[in-house]
Amino acid sequence: MGVQGLLEAQQIKAALRRSKDGTFGYCIQCDEEIAEKRLELLPHTPLCKACMSCTESRRAPKKLNPSRRDTQYLDLFEKIESA
Repeated sequence: MGVQGLLEAQQIKAALRRSKDGTFGYCIQCDEEIAEKRLELLPHTPLCKACMSCTESRRAPKKLNPSRRDTQYLDLFEKIESA
């Protein structure tokens, strides 16, 4: 399991803890309810779309080489971003 796999496993464990304590489905930053569509696509997400956008805008965007893009990943990413 690589770094990405370990990160996802940690996120899933955190989501299970939120489920047990009754906070699953609510953003950990703003306490607003996370859209059902977003949770369907990414069940372990801890952030609503607005807070995720704020978090990502603070990071330097990664430049992808169009010839090496994984279209399935990008399609899923676009669905998550729009949820």
